[in-house]
Amino acid sequence: MPGHVLVRRQAMTWRAWRVSSLLPPTWVLLFLILLWGAAHVPLLISWQGNSLQTILAWGLPANPQENESGRPFPSITVSSLTGVDPGSLPGILGSGLADTEGMAPGAGTVAAVPATGVEQPLNKSGTSSGNTLSQQQGAQLSSRSTQGILAGKLVVLDPGHGGNDTGAIGPDGIEEKWVTLPIAIKAAQALRQDGAEVIMTRTGDFNPDLYARTDIANRAGADVFVSIHGNSYPADPTIGGTGTYIYQPSPVLTPGQRLDVRQKLAFCLQNTLLASLKLLDSRGIFDDNLEVLRNAQMPAVLVEVAFLSNHREEHLLNDPSFQQKAGAAIAAGITKFLTGN
Repeated sequence: MPGHVLVRRQAMTWRAWRVSSLLPPTWVLLFLILLWGAAHVPLLISWQGNSLQTILAWGLPANPQENESGRPFPSITVSSLTGVDPGSLPGILGSGLADTEGMAPGAGTVAAVPATGVEQPLNKSGTSSGNTLSQQQGAQLSSRSTQGILAGKLVVLDPGHGGNDTGAIGPDGIEEKWVTLPIAIKAAQALRQDGAEVIMTRTGDFNPDLYARTDIANRAGADVFVSIHGNSYPADPTIGGTGTYIYQPSPVLTPGQRLDVRQKLAFCLQNTLLASLKLLDSRGIFDDNLEVLRNAQMPAVLVEVAFLSNHREEHLLNDPSFQQKAGAAIAAGITKFLTGN
């Protein structure tokens, strides 16, 4: 073999050896892969909307949905690893969330969670429009109250979208995820003032899995679940107004899943929103097979406050005074439903 060929091959062997020496042994790689799987697979797999991690922590649901043969049927979904971890609910429900610090998205500064637990929304640029905003990736549970007309009631509010899911985007770039959160926060504040206990499925810019959102409400034994959204119909930007969606599972397994009960909640919310916001009754009460409502075991609705595709309503949704009004109207509708007044 010519000398220059031998030298070239030796050089190639040396380079290959140097690269392989930087890698950990095969058994270490396998161990790391198994460790990652053990930590994340329980978050990725769900049965009937209940994540494996939740089932490991709480056990199987008492009333699993069944198919026509009378056997539970599986529903396997992929959850967002940046969303709510339902498996942490036992500790959250037992003692609440500990004060933490988190980075407000795009703000570049650390926003500490205040001791009162009151969050403030972020605006579109990512800077705080109030005091602070919790970035805790889990359900936010208020302290229990024994006073007020809603004492003993538990409400779960679900600000739609978040994180990499922006939701609808208006003609001027307003993202749905940035307007649903402050509206939900305002609604939560009003409900807590009346003595209700409120859990929010997200309190920052992250995206809980759709099944995890209702899973939180189911496990907590919530009295009401309300998902808050903005509508969009880009094909006709003149369309606007408020609408409310319901879904009745089949078969109905709990009293809270009955159509008349959910319709009552929807009417309460739709009427208070229309009276307060003075927008059109765009679709009224509409029954649709929405994933975020499908597995809720209590009265559950999804409200479309206004249309982001409508230029006027896009800017209303981004207006703090309108957000305050919408949040108060949602709280009033929930109160009317829970108290029967």
